[in-house]
Amino acid sequence: MYKSMPNKNTFKKMPKRKLRWDREGVNKKLLTKYEDKIITSLKQEWSKIERGAKYEEIIRRTKETGMKVGGAILSLLLISGVLAVGAIAPNIFGAVGCSNKYRSFFRKNEFHKTKNYLSSHGYVQFLPTKEEGVYQMTLTNKGKQKALLEGMKRLMMQQDTKKWDKKWRIVLFDIPEKNKSIREAVRKRLRFMGLCQLQDSVFISPFPLREEIEILSCMMDIHNCIRVIETDNIGDDTEFKKIFNLG
Repeated sequence: MYKSMPNKNTFKKMPKRKLRWDREGVNKKLLTKYEDKIITSLKQEWSKIERGAKYEEIIRRTKETGMKVGGAILSLLLISGVLAVGAIAPNIFGAVGCSNKYRSFFRKNEFHKTKNYLSSHGYVQFLPTKEEGVYQMTLTNKGKQKALLEGMKRLMMQQDTKKWDKKWRIVLFDIPEKNKSIREAVRKRLRFMGLCQLQDSVFISPFPLREEIEILSCMMDIHNCIRVIETDNIGDDTEFKKIFNLG
């Protein structure tokens, strides 16, 4: 049964403000607490992007996720440690992790522009190699924090349909019209995380997500506006089992 059901008085009023992802003090604590979780999520995302694909396909898949070139490079460095980078075609640069497990490809002009930006801002450093035209990239401490922050924005739920505990997680939020940009960002983020939308401000998932919601609420400063309910009874759940591929 439902553990608790919020009413109108449960959600406190929130002041009108602009959406901000860079609340430095809060984010540093979150990055430390959830570093392993963020890296695991990025590894899963990259595995999906590059699975059985050639470089043109990887470029397309990366863009479809909404990940920009800078974010892609930082993510690869975070999960690989070191990237070997070099031209593999007249207009294509390849970036491969030290274990050859994670890779990506970039248009030449986009890559050079982004590389210069990351270097000038102190996010990456370059190491020479014995192979002509190939160099290595690594993250600086500043770059690691930036990569973790970008990864936190892309955090997805760990979905293991084989270990479903037969419970449903219902996410409810109540964000007023004056904070429409935050409200829309929350909806977009929940969809990206893999939840199914039931109503404008109600989403459902069969997977544990309290940590993900904690991260989301901290980053957007909506602690008093969002709740998670766990229940083992939502009535006929046949449709949702199909949506989430549950047996």
